[in-house]
Amino acid sequence: MGKKLEILHVTDLHYQKKLYRWIAKVEDQFDLICLTGDLLDERANDSGKKQIRYLKRWLAERKTPVIICSGNHDYVKESIDWMRDLPYGDGDIHAILGLKIASIPEDCRDFSPYYDCDIVLHHYPPKGTPTAFHRKKGKDVGSKRLARELPQFRCQLLLCGHAHRPLLPIFVRHGIKIYNSGGDHAPKRPQYSRITYYRSKKSSD
Repeated sequence: MGKKLEILHVTDLHYQKKLYRWIAKVEDQFDLICLTGDLLDERANDSGKKQIRYLKRWLAERKTPVIICSGNHDYVKESIDWMRDLPYGDGDIHAILGLKIASIPEDCRDFSPYYDCDIVLHHYPPKGTPTAFHRKKGKDVGSKRLARELPQFRCQLLLCGHAHRPLLPIFVRHGIKIYNSGGDHAPKRPQYSRITYYRSKKSSD
């Protein structure tokens, strides 16, 4: 595999099965799929357990690696621990495709273990960035803690969500390219970002 990777970033699917089906149809176009939280939705007709079963089955069917992190709608019985047991699951640092990729949990209180990763997934964008400003709600819904600690991160990409209609889907701060692909999805196709990532010599060694 060369140094160039094609990454699909989607966020805030909220258990819309038609959007999961769309991802399955296009997965062969990508080397990596990143989903940044709110994969489930407590407002859906299916129970939390049924939603988890669906997601586990969907993940097991994928040929392209899928890395996820938790969002505020992914709690089942007030817990997101179920996401830690998934392949490339929540709260871990994944060594894949010659990279270190962090899946930071929604309730993270210590970001320091993830400072030295190449790509970082977290549901909340850094507060004070256009990726965190929700146009429909008219307010910043980002993370103060992440904004404060962002200069410590050495990643090239930070993939986020939560603000369904961000002021900007892409923004650069402290040399880090921040993506919030948004959650204002079309009926049969999610909002998404196609990211071409060039691995540095350090990350691919």
